[in-house]
Amino acid sequence: MQPRAWNSTSPDTGQHPDAGFPPEGVRAAKRAVNDLTLPDPAQVRSDAATFQRLIALPDTRKRLDHLTDRGLQTPCETKYDLGRVVAEFPLTDLCLHS
Repeated sequence: MQPRAWNSTSPDTGQHPDAGFPPEGVRAAKRAVNDLTLPDPAQVRSDAATFQRLIALPDTRKRLDHLTDRGLQTPCETKYDLGRVVAEFPLTDLCLHS
């Protein structure tokens, strides 16, 4: 059985899965879960800035090029054996800083 998205209807009843519960209660429950699990927007911005800074480094670009050349963004074995492909990266190609 395939899991259904929250906004889908039940194949048995044709109703939204929340249909049996008061809408106000469903909204409150979803809000509570989001409040507990979603990161603060400032944390997301900070993480995004760190990612952008790191992804622009020459060593990072070399590693990404290595993975992309081996098909990372295509349906291939690289996605399923990523550890092996990463381990094959020649360390001599990095600008190791002490």
